[in-house]
Formats: sequence, structure tokens, C-alpha cells
Amino acid sequence: MLQLIQSGHFVAYPDAVRFIQRLKAGNVRLAVASSSRNADIMLKQLKLDPSYSLFDCFDSNVCGP
Repeated sequence: MLQLIQSGHFVAYPDAVRFIQRLKAGNVRLAVASSSRNADIMLKQLKLDPSYSLFDCFDSNVCGP
């Protein structure tokens, strides 16, 4: 699984990303939870611009061991 994540052969659903960005623009605090231990890596791979990833959209992050 880690090789797939590192290869970047996945995308976030565009509607979900737009929804998250609109919430953040409205100063809504967001949290993400996952049982996957690879969630942080995957969220960091999903770049919204060169210096900002989907990971950076969340105020709190809880993922598996």
C-alpha cells in the first residue's frame, strides 16, 4: 500500500476537496480520522498547490497506529 501512495497514483474527489476548502474559507475547524496508519502520508501527497496539501486543511488529525 505504501508504494501505491508514494507513487501518487490516486486522486481526491474534486467535490470533496472543494467542500473542504469552502469550509476552511468559512473558518470552520476540521478534523480527519482514519484507521489507516498511512493516512497522513496520503493526505500530504494530495497537493492543492506546491506548498499546501490536503493534510494542511485539517486542524486535527487522528489516524491508526
